[in-house]
Amino acid sequence: MTPRYWIAAIALGSILLVSGCKHCCKRSRCPAPNGCPTGPGGTPFTGSPTLPPQNLPPIDPTPINSNRAQPEVLLPAPLGPGSSGYSPLPRNNVILGDPDFGSATPQIEEKKPIKAPAPPIGIDENNASTMPIGIANFAQVKEGVSYGFRPDLDGLDWLQINKTKTIVFLRSGKEDDSSDRRQVEKRGMSYKSFVVDPETINATLVAEFNQLVNDAGGRPIFVYDRDGTRAGAMWYLYFRTSEMYTDDEARVRAGRLGLKEKGTLEQAALWTAVQKYLAERNP
Repeated sequence: MTPRYWIAAIALGSILLVSGCKHCCKRSRCPAPNGCPTGPGGTPFTGSPTLPPQNLPPIDPTPINSNRAQPEVLLPAPLGPGSSGYSPLPRNNVILGDPDFGSATPQIEEKKPIKAPAPPIGIDENNASTMPIGIANFAQVKEGVSYGFRPDLDGLDWLQINKTKTIVFLRSGKEDDSSDRRQVEKRGMSYKSFVVDPETINATLVAEFNQLVNDAGGRPIFVYDRDGTRAGAMWYLYFRTSEMYTDDEARVRAGRLGLKEKGTLEQAALWTAVQKYLAERNP
């Protein structure tokens, strides 16, 4: 080799020793077990990897409990109809609430109104003057004819105010009706009574009762007894002999006015007398 070649080789080696190996050529100096890692294009990796820049907000050095104004947060609004949902409250003034109902409003079930009982037969429910005072079981039998239990003094006053002309008492032979007559006549009304017992049910009694009820000149007429026993029997006979209803129709109508086919001994005896009279009348 020429001296010139040796001089060039020595100069190159000196340069390499001064600058050092920047390509991780020696395996013992490479951090990777399989040699030096390479970058794009096979370029050996040197130094630490660099992450892309992040757009992070700057750190606020102010303590959270400082007097600086804090942002508002949304908390649930109080429970109840008409709530607006959520309302802003300061962070340091936390109030616990219930969720909003939204736009729906709780509906309260309305109770159906209780319907008043139907008025008695023939009574005008829109006319207060037709509703009785002091008369139990009051009912309108037909035009100008009504029935009820024995009225008290208020009931007699009500009958007088409503211009009743005739009062008819259906009684037993053991009852004294002198007081009834006195109170009725005292109020300017006509008084009539019939003794209705099993032994008194005959053609004469039925004819007189029918004639009085059908007398338009004596109306309005009010017929009464004590508990419906005698009135039921007489109304059944009236419907059969004067109105000419069938047996079934007469029983239904008279049943609303006190007729009892079975009941006390007195009621049973009256019903037997009624059937006997009809059988003799139409043999």
